[in-house]
Amino acid sequence: VRIYGAKDNKLREAQITDQEGRFGFLVDPGEYYIKAEKPGYIFPSAKEKLTLYGELITAYRGKTIKVEEKEKGIINVNLPLDPDASLIPQKRLVSANIFNSLLSFFEKASLYIFIPGFIFSTSAYVITPNLYNKVIFIIYLLLIGAMIITSLRSKRQHGLIRDAQTGEPLGSVIIRVFNEEYGQMVQERITDQKGRYLFLVPPGIYYLIAKKEGYRFFQSELLTIKAKGKSIKRDFKLEKIK
Repeated sequence: VRIYGAKDNKLREAQITDQEGRFGFLVDPGEYYIKAEKPGYIFPSAKEKLTLYGELITAYRGKTIKVEEKEKGIINVNLPLDPDASLIPQKRLVSANIFNSLLSFFEKASLYIFIPGFIFSTSAYVITPNLYNKVIFIIYLLLIGAMIITSLRSKRQHGLIRDAQTGEPLGSVIIRVFNEEYGQMVQERITDQKGRYLFLVPPGIYYLIAKKEGYRFFQSELLTIKAKGKSIKRDFKLEKIK
């Protein structure tokens, strides 16, 4: 955090915030302005309303600060920073693409293995109805029943991102969830090839940002999670940059 003289634009003092983000300047009477820098963040914040510990706060956005003669000259304003969504971790993106491709392959492979196995066990039981073939056949029936019940009862726990024009799922989208109260990034995910993502978060108020090359930046409305064990599963669409 740096403080400058408003008239001559000269640096008066620079500080590094402590672990709790605190800082403070003791200055002579005059006019000043402050700048804040942190890798991966943008100052000033573009958010209109900001809260701290659940209460609205007055945020400093770069305007001139006047310190009068009668004042003590202590400057300790609130400096909210916005995460810079343009910084795309390419290495993580490549790793995620490889992982998602392998995961998709094994999902499809398991289905191709299960179906022939069921056909073979059914044929074996019909041709040779001994105890062994009967047990294998019953196991397959139980597995099929469990899969059907699970698919009917389970609710979708993941969110889905699609192309706004085509409606097709978008893979390799970098999506981050932020705590609204503190403005801190809680988790980060990269959507799989089917455009899916999943955030398991404690109760609180959050918002999402999403970034993909060739698409417009997206920021969601505030999302309230009231119970433990709940997931953020908001579906939304990204618009292509024309």
